[in-house]
Amino acid sequence: MDIIFTGGSIVSDGLEIQADLAIRDGAVAAIGKLDELEAKERIDCTGKLILPGAVDLGLNPLDDGSCDPATKEEFSKTTEKAVEGGVTTIITAVDLPENETAVDGLLRHRAERESGAAVDFGFHLFLKDWSSARARQVKEAASVGCPSIWIGRADTNQSLPSPVLIHAVMRQLSDDTLAITRPYDAAFDLYLRKHMTNGTMDEVMPEWLEKSFFNSLPSIMENCQGRLLVAGISSRAAVEAFMAARDANGRVLAAATLPHLFLDSSSGELPSVWPPIRTRNDQQAIYSAIEEGVITAVVSSHKPRTVNQTFAGDKQAERNVGMSTLHHFLPLLISEGINKFRLMATTVSLAACADPAKLAGLYPKKGSLQVGSDADIVLVDPVQVKDAEWEEDTSPMEFFNLFRTESWQGVIEGVWLRGARIATDGKVTDKGSGHFLERRMALK
Repeated sequence: MDIIFTGGSIVSDGLEIQADLAIRDGAVAAIGKLDELEAKERIDCTGKLILPGAVDLGLNPLDDGSCDPATKEEFSKTTEKAVEGGVTTIITAVDLPENETAVDGLLRHRAERESGAAVDFGFHLFLKDWSSARARQVKEAASVGCPSIWIGRADTNQSLPSPVLIHAVMRQLSDDTLAITRPYDAAFDLYLRKHMTNGTMDEVMPEWLEKSFFNSLPSIMENCQGRLLVAGISSRAAVEAFMAARDANGRVLAAATLPHLFLDSSSGELPSVWPPIRTRNDQQAIYSAIEEGVITAVVSSHKPRTVNQTFAGDKQAERNVGMSTLHHFLPLLISEGINKFRLMATTVSLAACADPAKLAGLYPKKGSLQVGSDADIVLVDPVQVKDAEWEEDTSPMEFFNLFRTESWQGVIEGVWLRGARIATDGKVTDKGSGHFLERRMALK
């Protein structure tokens, strides 16, 4: 064997067991009592959690598949942040010109990203409109291993896709296709335009508007074959509306985002994000829905943002979708979820690992620790405390640090990608070992 992890708690697929875990040739080779097996390296994990690498489906569309132009964060840097957050697989959206074939465009993006990626990655095809050319791109994308789409904001006049557009797209998708959208992308255009320059964040994206979108999901999904994952649910009322929509149509799914699991309206100065940060009661409703399996996944909603961008004030033009959160992915779920008794460790293994991998068409290769799975492993000390001073961000771009004034409990000691160690004590040690993942969906 190459490595044997001994004495730890393996947390995977909603189960926690005390066992040893061996890896060989980049894959999990054995689980159990492995005292008699020989290995090149043995790692004592007593008192530690051994988790699969997290799978993040919800990176915000990075401009040209690469970065936000104001921050200049390259794709390779984003993947390094993923490593710091215990994320070993990311799926992000790429926006292709309508006159470019998906085969050419996605292969181009793959070639540009693969050389510097620190984690494994895949693509969603970004859709902001619908036409025969777009329909052709969706089919072509599936042929090169990208069988998922992201229905997002259109660039033209900052208009937002309506439920009618989502319905038109979803009706033409095959049964094995996943579509992702956000309630603040799919909300009602006229209402948002009316409040483009006036009002507070809550007035621009009020709770009732989010609830109304979830109430509309059964009609949006009528006669549709693919699955729709709504990434970003922020209120108790929206959770209740989503539960009714899910009962009416089992192809409707929801994901929570990291900012809404850490921040609430009593947190002091709040970032300008969509939807707005809501109350502690709303936050607890989201945690409860994750624990009960109502919310399927947790996504980062990561997009590179500087401090000035994150706290942009109330002007509509400066409000952001997403914020820099990827490097806090598993630490936040451990500190704010597990250690504050809001989530069980087994639930985190489902919502952050196994279930996103299933939706991405990667399970059990990714998101799981079972014999034959990729040896994507995160070793966590659940009791060690990491303080704010240790986490101080010294980037010249002043990237917003979600934990800038906090201490938290739960530290990632090591990250392995396909059996190779890529991080130690939060520091990335291998910056170029990520591969592109061709995916074939089996959404049953």
